[in-house]
Amino acid sequence: MGCHSIKNGIICLPNIYEYEGFTFEWHYWCGPMKLKKDFEPAKRQGKKFYAVAHKWFKLSKKEKEKTKVYG
Repeated sequence: MGCHSIKNGIICLPNIYEYEGFTFEWHYWCGPMKLKKDFEPAKRQGKKFYAVAHKWFKLSKKEKEKTKVYG
């Protein structure tokens, strides 16, 4: 997550990734959140999504950076 200073505080923008057909946000406290293609939160996050997120989490930092689409 990239945090940036603004006049009266900070603003934090999420890191968004695409991996094996899923778009998701990753936060080091909250873990993965599945997103729709327009970056809106998805209503359902099933077993398949969490299996792919777990596989992504095992990638090296360099490999994860290759899957980043925003942030």
